[in-house]
Amino acid sequence: MTMGAPDALRARILAAAAATPSTTRKQGKRQAILAVLASVGVAIMLFDLAGGFAHSRDRPFGQTVRLADGWGLFSAVLTWLVLGRGASTLARSPPVLLFATAASPFALYAWMSHFPTWQTTSDNEIACLLLTFGFAAVPLASFLALRRGLEPSHPGIVGAAAGAMCGALSAVLVLLWCPETDGLHALVGHVLPLVCLIALGAKIGASTLALPKL
Repeated sequence: MTMGAPDALRARILAAAAATPSTTRKQGKRQAILAVLASVGVAIMLFDLAGGFAHSRDRPFGQTVRLADGWGLFSAVLTWLVLGRGASTLARSPPVLLFATAASPFALYAWMSHFPTWQTTSDNEIACLLLTFGFAAVPLASFLALRRGLEPSHPGIVGAAAGAMCGALSAVLVLLWCPETDGLHALVGHVLPLVCLIALGAKIGASTLALPKL
């Protein structure tokens, strides 16, 4: 008696997984390390090309540091929520990810509004928007590629959370670079790209992160 097609397929998948589990884990770790190094390298290069810390020299340095390190703390928590899985291979609870993702644009605007308005004569909105996209491109693409076909449920939420994470981390560097904190600039130059990255992550994640249909 021969096995049915579903049983044969299941047997082949289990056999392949049992044959090379260590190699797969090692390759995944290596790819993740390379993705982190590439993300950091591109971010440093873009930051330097854009003028680095000198671009925000007209704003008090203490304010720049407080802007960046406070938002960095939020970004670290968001990163832990998205990447941390504990003993499970599954993503965090979808409601938790959804709440953190939806809260991140509001949190960024509220954090920037907490500081005294500092406005220059230059229009930096488009520059901040483009820099946020530039800093976030490699880490977001890497996350979506490394997690491709691995999310058994709610891949769109996971993708959106990844977009929020990458956008929030990018915002730390942009805050170090950007000399402005007024409300309109915060909305256009900082909050808008974060919202766009969330939407992009959700759209791509819904189609690429889901487990393949057998």
